[in-house]
Amino acid sequence: MAAVAEYSPGMLTAACLGLPATARVLRRTRQEHLLTAQQTAAAAGWGPLMAAAAIGVLFFH
Repeated sequence: MAAVAEYSPGMLTAACLGLPATARVLRRTRQEHLLTAQQTAAAAGWGPLMAAAAIGVLFFH
Protein backbone atom coordinates (compact mmCIF):
# COMPACT_ATOMS: atom_id res chain seq x y z
CA MET A 1 0.00 0.00 0.00
CA ALA A 2 3.00 2.32 0.04
CA ALA A 3 2.36 3.17 -3.61
CA VAL A 4 -0.90 4.87 -2.67
CA ALA A 5 0.80 7.30 -0.28
CA GLU A 6 3.48 8.27 -2.80
CA TYR A 7 3.25 11.10 -5.32
CA SER A 8 1.62 9.89 -8.49
CA PRO A 9 1.70 12.30 -11.46
CA GLY A 10 -0.55 10.00 -13.48
CA MET A 11 -3.27 10.29 -10.87
CA LEU A 12 -2.95 14.07 -10.93
CA THR A 13 -3.27 14.05 -14.72
CA ALA A 14 -6.34 11.83 -14.54
CA ALA A 15 -8.01 14.09 -12.01
CA CYS A 16 -7.19 17.32 -13.85
CA LEU A 17 -7.72 16.20 -17.45
CA GLY A 18 -9.48 12.84 -17.57
CA LEU A 19 -12.42 13.58 -15.30
CA PRO A 20 -13.39 16.89 -16.92
CA ALA A 21 -12.97 15.37 -20.39
CA THR A 22 -15.21 12.46 -19.44
CA ALA A 23 -17.84 14.83 -18.06
CA ARG A 24 -17.73 16.89 -21.24
CA VAL A 25 -18.11 13.84 -23.49
CA LEU A 26 -21.04 12.51 -21.46
CA ARG A 27 -22.72 15.94 -21.51
CA ARG A 28 -22.25 16.28 -25.29
CA THR A 29 -23.66 12.82 -25.96
CA ARG A 30 -26.79 13.80 -24.03
CA GLN A 31 -27.08 17.17 -25.78
CA GLU A 32 -26.78 15.54 -29.18
CA HIS A 33 -29.16 12.71 -28.20
CA LEU A 34 -26.56 10.03 -28.82
CA LEU A 35 -27.31 8.34 -25.48
CA THR A 36 -30.45 8.12 -23.41
CA ALA A 37 -30.44 9.31 -19.80
CA GLN A 38 -30.29 5.68 -18.67
CA GLN A 39 -27.32 4.92 -20.93
CA THR A 40 -25.50 8.03 -19.71
CA ALA A 41 -26.08 7.04 -16.08
CA ALA A 42 -24.82 3.53 -16.81
CA ALA A 43 -21.69 4.88 -18.48
CA ALA A 44 -21.07 7.30 -15.61
CA GLY A 45 -21.50 4.46 -13.11
CA TRP A 46 -19.76 1.55 -14.80
CA GLY A 47 -16.89 3.51 -16.35
CA PRO A 48 -15.18 4.46 -13.09
CA LEU A 49 -15.73 0.98 -11.66
CA MET A 50 -14.08 -0.65 -14.67
CA ALA A 51 -11.22 1.86 -14.60
CA ALA A 52 -10.66 1.24 -10.88
CA ALA A 53 -10.62 -2.51 -11.48
CA ALA A 54 -8.11 -2.12 -14.32
CA ILE A 55 -5.85 0.06 -12.17
CA GLY A 56 -6.26 -2.24 -9.18
CA VAL A 57 -4.93 -5.16 -11.19
CA LEU A 58 -1.62 -3.31 -11.54
CA PHE A 59 -1.02 -3.62 -7.79
CA PHE A 60 -1.40 -7.42 -7.69
CA HIS A 61 1.74 -9.35 -8.52
